[in-house]
Amino acid sequence: MSYHFVFGSYVASHLLIRIRIPDPINNIKELSIADQRVFVHEYIHFLQNISGGFGVAHIWSTYDQLRQLVYEQQKTNGDIEIPVRSDNANTQRFFMRSLTAIAGDKYLPEAIDDGSAKVVHISLKPDESYDKLVPNSGMRFLKLKIKDDKNNEADYLFGDTAVTETMAYLIEKKFFGEDTINNFPYRACQKVGEYLGSNLVDNDEYLFALCDVAILSSYPGRMFYQVLLKMHQEEFVPSKAEEIYEFGINYLYDNGWRVWDDFKSSKDGAMIVFNDLIQSPFFKNTVEWFKYVIESGFVSRYNNPYFMLQLYRENDPYSGMWENAMKQFGTPQIHNYHEHRFFRPPHELQELQDIEPLYLLALQQINNTLMYGKTECGLVKCCGNSFNGNTDDRCSTSPWVRAKDEKTCAYGSLWKLYGFSDRAVIVEEAK
Repeated sequence: MSYHFVFGSYVASHLLIRIRIPDPINNIKELSIADQRVFVHEYIHFLQNISGGFGVAHIWSTYDQLRQLVYEQQKTNGDIEIPVRSDNANTQRFFMRSLTAIAGDKYLPEAIDDGSAKVVHISLKPDESYDKLVPNSGMRFLKLKIKDDKNNEADYLFGDTAVTETMAYLIEKKFFGEDTINNFPYRACQKVGEYLGSNLVDNDEYLFALCDVAILSSYPGRMFYQVLLKMHQEEFVPSKAEEIYEFGINYLYDNGWRVWDDFKSSKDGAMIVFNDLIQSPFFKNTVEWFKYVIESGFVSRYNNPYFMLQLYRENDPYSGMWENAMKQFGTPQIHNYHEHRFFRPPHELQELQDIEPLYLLALQQINNTLMYGKTECGLVKCCGNSFNGNTDDRCSTSPWVRAKDEKTCAYGSLWKLYGFSDRAVIVEEAK
């Protein structure tokens, strides 16, 4: 079982790190070495999310889905039926399923021995949801055939998850040493390189750079494979890791992938959509924080494509470029096991009051209500511990009614903002 599955996680697009420890987090440096290891791993995922092509596209898509659902309901009167079954909602479900194809698998099936598993074949496959959304695109996703030493076989969809987890583990390994951890996804990129017979994946810094180049694209799994394959075919031997970035970015442009234009479009779209979702003076500073972080991620990457590589090269994760990154980006919201929270805003925004990252998670809960018909708000424990302590049984059965309370919650505040307070919610009966 994976160490990080047990002790930490990052919630993509909602800027949340979870570290499963019982004590409140007041200072990262005061954590145990094991927990610092988890933090570094998950903080890299945060940086990948805000400074990578697919990461920012995922942020844009996540919030745009909710925006479309909210706008659609605002144009109607009467009851709100959940889950929403409109054509628009069904299209959004297809779209989110297509994003899971880009993300790919995380772990191997339990029937496969991860320790002896290796790649025995690579092919490109279509995705049904993606093809319905973008007919005739010809887009294909990377499928690995995996076999263990007992000849058990399984398919593994190699995507963004494999690339970002390999990259995060490499930087964790650099600072804290080797760990007993699953090969898939944490060494998945190395396994692909071994299948191709590439020596580049034997060098951790080169492998880190390859992963980092891949996440600049909208399809990291496929791009990792194609760039590495091209390097192997041309017998490309870099003298330093920066040359891997140059080769990879040039390859992407040569094949019609507009790295910086696509990245900027996603960044601009994400900021517009988020602003539309919580456009109110009450949320002003939270919106400013979100937009600042997303813009900073893009600017940092555009001005210095190697900044993640420079983080990798530091002697420790608390000085030099790391110290600069922590000042520039701050931290996302960090929750411990009991949902007590820690948050450090970017240095430039330290004077801003009332930044409340919890509203990002409240947006997620409202999306779950409209899109999937969920009647329980997943923030009950968090709100009870650290927001305003004002929770009750309604939070687990009908959180939308909290919008009428004088002292409401994050979910209720947004539900009220959208003008849904006086509308009845009809929950579809389970079939």
